[in-house]
Amino acid sequence: MRVRITGPAEKDLELGYLFYEQQQAGLGTYLLDALYTDIDSLSFYAGIHLKLWGYHRLLSKSFPFAIYYSIDKNTVLVLAESAVTLSVAKRPGANAVHVVDTILEKVASLKGSLIPEDMKYADHRKFT
Repeated sequence: MRVRITGPAEKDLELGYLFYEQQQAGLGTYLLDALYTDIDSLSFYAGIHLKLWGYHRLLSKSFPFAIYYSIDKNTVLVLAESAVTLSVAKRPGANAVHVVDTILEKVASLKGSLIPEDMKYADHRKFT
């Protein structure tokens, strides 16, 4: 199966590279090597991954990235790479529901500016 990386996905790769390269020299290159290896594997394994929001999602083995793709005839279209994970711990005595509600309000206020309008996010509460 042929694999094609779309323009927005290429931009995601570039932004990921720049972010990791700022963290440590050479880390951005390592990110790209790992993600391109994951993407290349789609020529063999496309379609076996979980579908989420209507797209297949391949989780990278080396970085906290998810690769979203669709299949059109004999071509895999890599649509986006996502690298956002946010874990929050509350202080002892704080109201966990209030903490989560405050964070979700902030995320909602950033949509359309810092966070793209079409970006999806999920709330996975675990109060233990």
